[in-house]
Amino acid sequence: MSRLIILLSLGMVLGCGSVDTASTDSADISTAIKQAMDDQITSWNEGNIDAFMEGYWKSKDLTFIGGRGVQKGWQNTLDGYKRAYDTPEKMGTLSFTQDLIQPLSDTSAYVLGGYALNYQDSLLSSGYFTLIWMMKEDKWVVVSDQTSEFK
Repeated sequence: MSRLIILLSLGMVLGCGSVDTASTDSADISTAIKQAMDDQITSWNEGNIDAFMEGYWKSKDLTFIGGRGVQKGWQNTLDGYKRAYDTPEKMGTLSFTQDLIQPLSDTSAYVLGGYALNYQDSLLSSGYFTLIWMMKEDKWVVVSDQTSEFK
């Protein structure tokens, strides 16, 4: 009987340890993605679209869904950004909200949030996004971006 109590107690301790580890991993993933998104904001607000795109997967399989429909590929996405935001006035100042960062595994996460682009005191554009982030070559990157504009 005492042997059973010891085994059950050990199982509870080990089980609690596993829960703590998972929540720490989730917190680490969320922190890493928030940092990557902060880096993107900084790059954008410095007028550096190339650096902003470092947050995306450099692959022909990157998917971007926006006002022009589905675009495939990192280079196509970069070219689209450069066409649409070819002046500092069009780029404005970017801000994000991350309403939900949900790790799906140790190497993937779902992010739901919003963005706003302002120039001086005017709102240029705003909307929502759904992002799938994955760990690729030891770096968190967006592999799928669905962005909808509401202004």
